[in-house]
Amino acid sequence: MAFPQGVNFRATAGFVTDPANYTYEISTNPNYPTTSPQGNNIGWTVTNGTTRDRNAGNDPRLAGLGGGGSADIYEIDLPSAGSYTISLAMGDANYGGSNNKAEVFDDSSSLGVLFSGASTIANSFLDATGVLRTAANWPSQNVGVSKTFSTTKCKIRIGDGVNNNSINSIFIQADAPPPPPSDRTMIVVSTNMRW
Repeated sequence: MAFPQGVNFRATAGFVTDPANYTYEISTNPNYPTTSPQGNNIGWTVTNGTTRDRNAGNDPRLAGLGGGGSADIYEIDLPSAGSYTISLAMGDANYGGSNNKAEVFDDSSSLGVLFSGASTIANSFLDATGVLRTAANWPSQNVGVSKTFSTTKCKIRIGDGVNNNSINSIFIQADAPPPPPSDRTMIVVSTNMRW
């Protein structure tokens, strides 16, 4: 396994060229586990949606979309338990949408809803914090969310169970570990000593 791991969703493999540490997902059926070029198990565990090529002029992470069901789940296995930052894009280059929802699971336990009920406009995309950004701004301004996993399962559920939602891109990277403690010893000398 090698991290970070990114996945871009679209209908055609060669529609755009993925950046480093990304692969593409063109499947419309549950396909977990599929081994990514980075060596990680990834794939849909639940989907009744589809994939679409949208705008090859956008950043490759925003060029297409996948999902579109009411509660699709995409899984990316982690190399170990721990803290990871999740970045994503949800939107559509051609259309606006409403009631967008994304939730992160540690296997079957929810680690929280990233956003719910969020709306989009054509060629603007929600980041992991639920902020809507234009296609021009999302690549440099999108913000990730850190989650702590007790297992090696990261599942992203797209949709609220009623409304259909799609996803453009997911990216997961391990958080930097805290710095090691200093090996310097502090010596305190008192100036009030009496002899």
